Amino acid sequence: MATATCAPELFVSVIGTFLTESDLGVGTVVGSAIYNTLGVSACAGLAARKAINLEKWPLLRDSGVYLVSIIALAIIVVDDVVMWYEALFLLFMYFGYFLLMFTQGKLRTAAKKLKNKNSFRSSSNSMKPPAFDIGYGVYRSFYFTEYVPPPPVKKSQTSKDPNEIDNEEPISPIWKVPTGVLPIMWWVFSLPVAFMLSVTVPDCRTRRKVYPFTFIMCIIWIGISSYIVSWMLSICGDTFHISDIVMGIGVLAAGGSIPEATSGIINARNGEGSMSISNALGANTLDILLCLGLPWFIKSLMPLSMNGGPILMETNDLFFNCICLIISVIVLNIAAAANGFKIYFQPMTCSEH
Repeated sequence: MATATCAPELFVSVIGTFLTESDLGVGTVVGSAIYNTLGVSACAGLAARKAINLEKWPLLRDSGVYLVSIIALAIIVVDDVVMWYEALFLLFMYFGYFLLMFTQGKLRTAAKKLKNKNSFRSSSNSMKPPAFDIGYGVYRSFYFTEYVPPPPVKKSQTSKDPNEIDNEEPISPIWKVPTGVLPIMWWVFSLPVAFMLSVTVPDCRTRRKVYPFTFIMCIIWIGISSYIVSWMLSICGDTFHISDIVMGIGVLAAGGSIPEATSGIINARNGEGSMSISNALGANTLDILLCLGLPWFIKSLMPLSMNGGPILMETNDLFFNCICLIISVIVLNIAAAANGFKIYFQPMTCSEH
């Protein structure tokens, strides 16, 4: 999910590196990281219907990997120049991150076995297994652990067809006119975009088998919209003499964080709080390692005749922005620990005022 939601930042970074040759992509990545870390978490907490328990391991894992990525980015941009081997290091970290994600199950299993082995050795002197008289001697098991039977699994009486559409959220056609003045105005404003999307993007809610084409067309439309928005913001920034990194942090970052915020709200509604936080932090990590590392590496290897070579940063405050990213991660973990690793919003009642 994080790989898909970081697509806007990837397209903006490619546009800023190769087309506009500005810090627009860096500003978008840095700004969207702050929005994802704090804003997406806040949206998920506001959207949660009840208290959702956060798993400590995914939160600490994603926060730790993200902090390492921020530190690497800060070290790379401290001299305002990005060389090819520095961009290659980010790509190596990207593949290392995926290797960690795919092997974390085995690592946790090995850690639990080591922990259980150490706890067995420390408690072997004070705790002895029960002895059994087998007629010609006493048998005492060497490996003794207290067995707790798992709770019985309750089978649902009714099974729902995966191809069946949820009746609670019916699919309304785009031609249906809503009621109310403001909804009608928004319907008229968004009708051209809704029409183009309905024609080019197959609806996988009614046809489940076409979801790969739906995913591909969504990525294509994200690239088209990212190019249009980046081009318009570059013109506005040049007109009003606003730096590209400010336009990226202030405007593009907010728009680029909409996929993470939307998926976070949906996951919170479904009771998946850990998935929302992991999606936000994972997207931030991929923004740094992939969305910045890949365009920087390609351009640094291009010849000078094609405007290649080392990447020069136009602004010198990226190191300070990296410090702000580290602070945002620390604030997120402190807030989660202070709330008992639960995500929810409890409104105050009249008696509490």
